[in-house]
Amino acid sequence: MKRHLSLLSSLVLLAACVLNAQVTTTAPVKFKQPKTKIDSFKGSVVNCTSVAITVRSAADANTIRTFSYSALLLRKMENRRMEKEAKVEVKYEHMSDIAVELKGKILK
Repeated sequence: MKRHLSLLSSLVLLAACVLNAQVTTTAPVKFKQPKTKIDSFKGSVVNCTSVAITVRSAADANTIRTFSYSALLLRKMENRRMEKEAKVEVKYEHMSDIAVELKGKILK
């Protein structure tokens, strides 16, 4: 009987050690965010407000696009404006109408 109890207690001890070994955690997996592709659109300003800009293409006079500002550009353009017919280059996120950067004469 003693031998049976010692065998049983050693099995319980072994099971406890195995269970503790299975609970270990691994380091978190880190994923790199893909960089968004930036495209550009050149033209002249048709309308510029504090939240969006409308630009007529320099290459094709029939092409007009409206871009809303990203959060950073929205803060920058808060109290600024651009004159009509001013030359501008709009840098925007690929496959969207969100302007990331404006190159041109920005007035206060």
